[in-house]
Amino acid sequence: MHWSLNILLAIFILVLQHFLSTRNKVFWGGILPVGYVILLIYILLSGKMDVGSRDFWFIAILGTTILLGDWISGRESLEKKRKQELDKMTSHDLK
Repeated sequence: MHWSLNILLAIFILVLQHFLSTRNKVFWGGILPVGYVILLIYILLSGKMDVGSRDFWFIAILGTTILLGDWISGRESLEKKRKQELDKMTSHDLK
């Protein structure tokens, strides 16, 4: 794949992860990280990459960390938005 297509694919995945992480149900944000780990296990078991390879472990740890970090960020963003809406509703009730 051309490098620009790889960049666009990565951006799409991160935007999708953020979108799924900000949904009301928590499990939506977990779909991509779990799928990523399953993909890594498949690659590992199929022998497409060496277990002792530094590249594999770097990609595995970095990718999982980024996806989980985006999941946590999305949940925090949703909670902050809910709190702001609740504060706005209570301020209208006090008037």
